[in-house]
Amino acid sequence: MKRIYAGIAKILKKLIIVLTIIMMLGGCMFMQPPKEEVYSQESLNLNQITNLLNGGEFFKYNDTIYGNFSLADYGFQLSSFHSEDGASALDFDPNMWISNIIIVDNYIYYKDFPENGVMSSLRTPRGSIYRINLDGGESERLTEEIVSAFYIYDASIYYETTNFKNRASTQTPPEYETRIYKIPLSGGEKECILEISGRSFGVFTLFDDKVYVSYHDGVLATKDLTNGNIEYITIKNEAYPIEGILHLIPIGEELYFIGRITELDEKWDTLRTNANLYRYNLADGELVKLSEEFTSRFSYQDGKLYFASDLWTLYAFDIATGETTQIAELQGWNIKGIIDNYAFVFYANRSGAKLMTVDLSSGLIVAEEST
Repeated sequence: MKRIYAGIAKILKKLIIVLTIIMMLGGCMFMQPPKEEVYSQESLNLNQITNLLNGGEFFKYNDTIYGNFSLADYGFQLSSFHSEDGASALDFDPNMWISNIIIVDNYIYYKDFPENGVMSSLRTPRGSIYRINLDGGESERLTEEIVSAFYIYDASIYYETTNFKNRASTQTPPEYETRIYKIPLSGGEKECILEISGRSFGVFTLFDDKVYVSYHDGVLATKDLTNGNIEYITIKNEAYPIEGILHLIPIGEELYFIGRITELDEKWDTLRTNANLYRYNLADGELVKLSEEFTSRFSYQDGKLYFASDLWTLYAFDIATGETTQIAELQGWNIKGIIDNYAFVFYANRSGAKLMTVDLSSGLIVAEEST
């Protein structure tokens, strides 16, 4: 009888222990607060790169796409696009071209391009950095300098400037210096992160704690923000004598970029500058051309690179398989952004301008606006 009671006691003891564990786990499960949507630094930064390389005119924030949906005399009005509710606009100075849009903590950070502004060597608008609260209010100017491009990274603004070291004369070639600065999100004292003697060829890139700047002859300067190490990478070979790296996205151990090469056009017996999409492997130095047709802009999303050719065709390059697929034939080839399942493509000629929204699944134009 004592053995039976002892056995029952052991069973009850085990049951009590199991029930206690279940209650503790259940308590943990029910006590946990609901998960909030959090943008990781990596995903935010990739969004910025994709956004920035295409003029910075579209950005997604909290399920809303913000961008230049309203065209007017080749200038733009910043609007917010809601798939169900339609579009609502935030009005800016009509004489400004708003670009380089980045949204963090309910603030729109952007770069203006005033009517008397200047373009960079890549026809990228240059202006000062501003911010404005999404809930309204006055714009705050954050930089006095003219900026080529900027990123928000690790709760700071990083921006690029290119200036003359000396004013060029007819006898003396111009000398430039390119600098990357860092300032707080609210503006304030600046810190020089990187200085290069020369003119930046393209829009600089900031990703995974590293700054990338292309400045001449296919040379890429990089600086590691964690340890301060500066490295110079020459990206060219006999087959592809790259002169300038225009737009660049680092993905894993590979760099994807638009490379510029001046070649002899045998048909017309004249020199022609071509730009194509390339891939460079940092481990083995392999350089591969990915687009045969002239390519000026490209975008990245979900393992695919989207680019448009001068033959008005939109393509997708799958990084995993290496396959290139034609998405759509367009009336323009200047990609302004790839967000979710849509491509925003801009086209302009003497007769007017047009902004098209293309569904990447079907290749169909689902929205079109003309001036």
